[in-house]
Amino acid sequence: MANNASAEKRILINKRNRLQNRFYKSSVRTLTKMFLKDLQVYKTSRDLEDKKKSSKSFKFSLQLN
Repeated sequence: MANNASAEKRILINKRNRLQNRFYKSSVRTLTKMFLKDLQVYKTSRDLEDKKKSSKSFKFSLQLN
């Protein structure tokens, strides 16, 4: 339990930042897995459509950063 106002504020700010960081890290992990999966599909098939799909997922993951 916080003993003063600044400690209460710090607790709330830490909670807010923790939730934002958790969402961001989860999104980055998901996009990385999707890109690696698409890249593996392209490596095995060498299809032009798969290449476009993997490059699109890579560009989307860069926009997140």
